[in-house]
Amino acid sequence: MKVYVTKFALESGILECEVDSVNEFGAVYVANSPYDNDRYAHKGEWFTDRQAAIEKAYQMKHEAIENLFEQIYQLEKIEFK
Repeated sequence: MKVYVTKFALESGILECEVDSVNEFGAVYVANSPYDNDRYAHKGEWFTDRQAAIEKAYQMKHEAIENLFEQIYQLEKIEFK
């Protein structure tokens, strides 16, 4: 079965993988993971539809940008006396 893994989308892009099965927890084994010690993608981190994976990656990107703006705001509030 072909799946699109978004778990690493912000670091490595969307991975297109062939997987044999989904385990009882909704996870798939990602043989071509860019991270040797993190080869499982859980439900919500992989999709069978490419467009759904792209939408998830954009959502992740948007959330990361919002987080960075919040960090900038918090840093700008710091005053040294």
